[in-house]
Amino acid sequence: MKSMLKLLSFIVMIFCTGNLMAQSNSILPFDTVSQKVIYSDIVNLDSTYQATTIYNIIKEWFSSDISKFSISGSEKGSATTDALWGTNKQSMATIDLSYKNEQPLKLDDPNNKKLIGRVVCKYFGSSYGCVRVVYLTFDIKTLIKDGKYKYEIANFTYSHYNPYNNAYKMTFGTFSDKGPCKSSGSIEELIGCTNCPEGL
Repeated sequence: MKSMLKLLSFIVMIFCTGNLMAQSNSILPFDTVSQKVIYSDIVNLDSTYQATTIYNIIKEWFSSDISKFSISGSEKGSATTDALWGTNKQSMATIDLSYKNEQPLKLDDPNNKKLIGRVVCKYFGSSYGCVRVVYLTFDIKTLIKDGKYKYEIANFTYSHYNPYNNAYKMTFGTFSDKGPCKSSGSIEELIGCTNCPEGL
C-alpha cells in the first residue's frame, strides 16, 4: 500500500512543477465528451485488500500531511515574490490567505467509497515574463472498490496575479480581461491562449 500512496503523492507533484501548460491540446488529456482536461487511471492492488481498508488509507493520506496539497513551484531561475523588488507583500499575503488549503479533503463518502481532495499550487514565473504568479487549483477524486481504486484529476482552475503594486489580477499579455488569456478561469479556456511565446 505504500507504493499506492507514493503514486498519489507523485501525481500531485507532477502538476506543480515545470510549465503550467503547453501550447498544444495534445499534451493535456482533453476529454471530448465533457470538454474537460481529465487525468484518470485505475490502480489495481492485491485482491485481498478490501475497499474499506483502501478507503481508510487514502482518507488518511488526504489528512495526514496537508503540505502535500499546497505546493509552490517556479520557473527555473525565477525569484519568488518575497524576494522581488516592488512586491506588495501585504496584498500578496491576503491573496495567499484566500488560497489556504487547510482541509484538502472536501468530500468524505464512506458509503459509496468516494473521496475528493483539493490541491492548490502557487507558481512563480519570471519577473519580467508573461507569467507572474499563478494559483492553480484542481480536485483529486478517488472511487474505491475491493482490490482497486480509480483516481480522476480534474476541475482545473487558475488565477493570475501581478505581485507588484496592488497585486491585482493580471491577464496573459492582453489588455482585455476576456477570452482565453483572461486573468482567471478554467484550464480548458487557457489552452487557447497564445500570447506568451515562452509558454504558460
